[in-house]
Amino acid sequence: MGVRPRFPPGNPAAARAQGSADTRRVWRRRLLGWIWIGAWLALLAAVHSPWTDLGGIVSERLRWIERATLGGGGILGVLVGASGRALACRPGGPSHAAQVRWLWVPPGTATAAVVVGADVAGDWAVSLVALVGFLAYWAGLDVAFGAWPLTRCEPYTFLRPIPVEEDEPDPSDDP
Repeated sequence: MGVRPRFPPGNPAAARAQGSADTRRVWRRRLLGWIWIGAWLALLAAVHSPWTDLGGIVSERLRWIERATLGGGGILGVLVGASGRALACRPGGPSHAAQVRWLWVPPGTATAAVVVGADVAGDWAVSLVALVGFLAYWAGLDVAFGAWPLTRCEPYTFLRPIPVEEDEPDPSDDP
């Protein structure tokens, strides 16, 4: 993580001020990232908790399907989100906002089709499982794209391409 000095070299007081400001910025980013992840985990826990109180054989099958959907949706979201972030970090790559259309619309459309089909068939539980899967996908996507990189002090922007922080060149590498 290369940090460019904002003060002229040789000014020790300015260097200390720069160091403390950078340290505060690093810890703010980390804290924001962990709060973001915690909020998603709390939301997924709140959505998952009603499924633990169901009874009966049919409900047991739905409970296992919901758990698999919750885990699978989250894993798929993390994989797609990490790929989208790598694409956004390329020079001239699309921003997070530009990628939302093709990262959310296909799974959202599939979820809406399952919900409508299940409601027409009268099976409300299947539509709830589909919504849990989409919410888990969204959480994984969001965490991989923005929250987890913030915990590692990497930059994040929603509307602009993500700036790539380049390391300072090492003078000893010059031939």
